[in-house]
Amino acid sequence: MSSLSDKTVLITGATKGFGKSMALACAKAGANVVIVSKSVHVNSANKDTIFTLAEDIEEMGGSAYAIQTDIRYDDQIERAINETLRQFGALDIIVHAANVFVGSSSAQIDMSRFDLMHQILPRSLFLLAKYGVNHMIESANPHILTLAPRYEEFERSTYSKTAYAVNAMAQSVMVKALANEFSDSGIAVNALWPQGPIQDFDDQFFALKEPDSDPLMIDALTQAALQIFQQPANQFSGRFCLDREIIQDHADFTLEDFIPKQLAE
Repeated sequence: MSSLSDKTVLITGATKGFGKSMALACAKAGANVVIVSKSVHVNSANKDTIFTLAEDIEEMGGSAYAIQTDIRYDDQIERAINETLRQFGALDIIVHAANVFVGSSSAQIDMSRFDLMHQILPRSLFLLAKYGVNHMIESANPHILTLAPRYEEFERSTYSKTAYAVNAMAQSVMVKALANEFSDSGIAVNALWPQGPIQDFDDQFFALKEPDSDPLMIDALTQAALQIFQQPANQFSGRFCLDREIIQDHADFTLEDFIPKQLAE
């Protein structure tokens, strides 16, 4: 039986990219998946809405609940968590997959775009923890996971714009601070980051300077997250995990399992 069987996982940014991959993987692993996003219309940026993704999960035999949420707003995050509890009676895992990258220079960036990155990256992570902590204490193995780099990885990355740097690294600081604050509650707070390029991800956004690394499918990042959730929350917290390191340490997988088919042939 999967370690996520009957667990409830709330995922932000769940209609595309890493968030969508996590939603599908958690559902396959037996979790109740709460899809949190403001995407209710298909457009060029979103091929799925919260409703179509929930339908896909249910059609494959999983359990999903869609909650339209703009995570910039305190009351909407609080409402999403309360609805999660009403629907499933528990909150075990939070995955903060929502992200935004603005590559403008410091001289050119519009401050509304700076504020957007702040709202989506560190501020919403803080709100998820703020409104979730008292309910997650009751879970047997509660985890909070976000996408954030270690400082040394940040220095080696291909992005260097100050506005994004400040907001991305604010999440990293928060991971350490929340992990320390929640240690007595047994809630794990960790970060995950790709060690090399991920297929279809913007290199400016994610990729580290690993020129000899083949890109991996997004499933690599997702599988690494699933392995984190199997760790005891009261012992595995405040970590900055790299996807390839976790996969290489797991006997059931190799990096070759996540090479895109067109590159493997």
